[in-house]
Amino acid sequence: MACGEKTTEAETPKKTTNQGTELSELDWMLGKWKREDTGELALWSKKENSYFGGMKVTLNNKEQAVIQGVLALEGRKDGIFFSTKEKGQRNANRVEYKMSNTNFDAPKFTNPNQSYPKHISYMKIGNDKIKVEETGVGGKGTSYYFVREI
Repeated sequence: MACGEKTTEAETPKKTTNQGTELSELDWMLGKWKREDTGELALWSKKENSYFGGMKVTLNNKEQAVIQGVLALEGRKDGIFFSTKEKGQRNANRVEYKMSNTNFDAPKFTNPNQSYPKHISYMKIGNDKIKVEETGVGGKGTSYYFVREI
């Protein structure tokens, strides 16, 4: 870039580390979230600048936490990835989705090899609510909401 030329936001590269792309623009996802319709909890914490770890938890009838799934957000040199491993999955591998848009207030993660969900979107609604949409072939799917727990 020549001296005096302006750069646009679209030209600004994502901040990367030796590990990968930093996830600072997704910090709003960190914390404890409660699903409105089921009471399931989603717990997210920052392990490092390019990795958030999470889990989905329910409470059993004795009010003990039961892990239902393990979640991760990982910034790599080739993109940002969301992964999930649900309790009871037959294979030992987690299912991975790559961020397929550039809207950090509504990231959309896609795995073209999955039948359902093919896409998972997290939409920030203010500071204390998230809408999650899961869609499959033909755009059919479901949506649900999480509210921030304090």
